[in-house]
Amino acid sequence: MESKEESHQGEGHMDNAPRYLGSCKWFNVLKGFGFLLMDGSNDEVFVHQSELQMKGFRSLENGSRVSFSTRPGKKGIEAFNVRGETDGDELTGSSVRPLGKKKNSLIRCFKCGGYGNHVAAKCRKIQTDNKVCYECRSSDHLVGNCPLRADLQKGMAQ
Repeated sequence: MESKEESHQGEGHMDNAPRYLGSCKWFNVLKGFGFLLMDGSNDEVFVHQSELQMKGFRSLENGSRVSFSTRPGKKGIEAFNVRGETDGDELTGSSVRPLGKKKNSLIRCFKCGGYGNHVAAKCRKIQTDNKVCYECRSSDHLVGNCPLRADLQKGMAQ
């Protein structure tokens, strides 16, 4: 059985295709597609997760820098052979992961404060191992000693 890389050779995947630089405008991890913005123009290029050259769950973080080749698609230009900006750079996958059957549920990450599909232990937005307060996200204290929480509890007692 031939590999996926080899099977695309007849579909416009050429080693000598021109490479472009750009950034991820947005990427929907649930549906597996998004759009790239080409540097030097406002052209949006469709990208499907199957064209991301990375291991594991294939997705892009909004704003991540990429290099790619293009070809005409059914509805416009589409990207293929999407890689990191320079040779050897890994693509930055999205910190959001689909929840599977619980698609309507959102989880609050206590590290970055965002709502999405990741928890504090797997948060990629804040690169620190320090523990933070779940209430105000300060690294000076934990939730048990949070002055904001103490103020809220005093207000409720009155």
